[in-house]
Amino acid sequence: MAKKVVILGANDGARIVAYNLSYDTGIEVVGFVDPDASRWGTQLRGKPILGSDDVLPDLFAQGVRHAVVAAGNPKPRARLRRIALDAGFELTNAIHPTAFVSPDVRLGRGVVILAGCVLSDNPSIDDNVWIGLSAVITHDTHVGCDTLIGGRSAVGAEVEIGQRVVIGWGAVVGPRRIIGDDASVGFGSNVVYDIPERAVAVGNPAQVIKYRD
Repeated sequence: MAKKVVILGANDGARIVAYNLSYDTGIEVVGFVDPDASRWGTQLRGKPILGSDDVLPDLFAQGVRHAVVAAGNPKPRARLRRIALDAGFELTNAIHPTAFVSPDVRLGRGVVILAGCVLSDNPSIDDNVWIGLSAVITHDTHVGCDTLIGGRSAVGAEVEIGQRVVIGWGAVVGPRRIIGDDASVGFGSNVVYDIPERAVAVGNPAQVIKYRD
């Protein structure tokens, strides 16, 4: 019997998640939930947008037990993860078949890995992380919950990335760097120094330009 999955969100990211899941014949996507009432009753990739997250208890009662968070931004990712777990759902990974995920990788739940990614040797990826197109994460690196790793970014060895971090598209994080919780690294930036919590860093080398509230 196929595992029934609901996708939280109905944006571009949700379409990508549904695309990833379509390769797994053991998964049936039952639909999407989204706060935009104008989209309720419409379809995305041939599946219905069922309503807001208020419908999750009904879906659970109908035998749907698994969910994937489709938001890219870490704060809504974290919020939707909590909503899904509070409703009793188990988070499911959505991994594109062209991604290379080493057998030694330690994956959490609800991880989304897009096409062309490489996770080599033994990085550790916590729950609800989004890893964008063709990103590379190398050995002994740890990525915290709800983090977004942008497409075509490269994360070196023995890096410690906190929770709810944004690594922008095309950024490079050098080996043995530490990036604190809620920090953000700009597109194309080159991280050669540690980035503190809540810091926004951009440039080559990446420099802190401000802190988030």
